[in-house]
Amino acid sequence: FYEAYYRPERAVLHAFEEELFPALDQKQTRTPVVPEGARRSTMTLPGRVRPPQPTISARVREKKRR
Repeated sequence: FYEAYYRPERAVLHAFEEELFPALDQKQTRTPVVPEGARRSTMTLPGRVRPPQPTISARVREKKRR
């Protein structure tokens, strides 16, 4: 079970390492940015997936209803 469950995830991460991240490393913006290293494209992967959180305005409305 464990192997079948994680095999597709490992394949995606391997593709990221071998194809996507090197391609992103080659891509740079021409827009002036500080620091200079921020010109490179990056991709952030979340540590865990969470359901969408309500916005602040939705929370305020909910508090007013109580």
